[in-house]
Amino acid sequence: MDIKVCKFGGTSMADKTAIARVKNIVNSDPSRRFIVVSAPGKRFPSDEKITDLLYACFEEKSVSGNCNAFFSKIRERFISLVDELEIDLDIIPYLDEIENRIIESDNLIALQNLLPEYEGKIDVMPIDPPYNTAVPYIGYKDFGYTDGWIE
Repeated sequence: MDIKVCKFGGTSMADKTAIARVKNIVNSDPSRRFIVVSAPGKRFPSDEKITDLLYACFEEKSVSGNCNAFFSKIRERFISLVDELEIDLDIIPYLDEIENRIIESDNLIALQNLLPEYEGKIDVMPIDPPYNTAVPYIGYKDFGYTDGWIE
């Protein structure tokens, strides 16, 4: 059996109707067995993409020390998606954790690492030391794997 990996994101994951279309596409071919989902895009022309809102959160955080204005839009969007899709999930703790990590992060790399960590609940291994902690960075063992750093 062939195995296909499909990636969906942006407007194809923007709302319940779009997600239903993706579901039909995936279900139409049994070889589509692995699905990668990225951030929801625009639902309508004046809407904002989640990715753009995350970048705006980082900018807001670097200017004001918090990301309340932009993260509230992200929060509303994901709560709305959970409600629309009738998913039995308390998403609030996940959103709180993401917002706290943005506020506590020191750089854009930490923000960019949030998306892969939470998209599709794929497990990732953090490669950067913790930010804004009292614990000194003591390094990590790479077991000699130095040829394939992800950029």
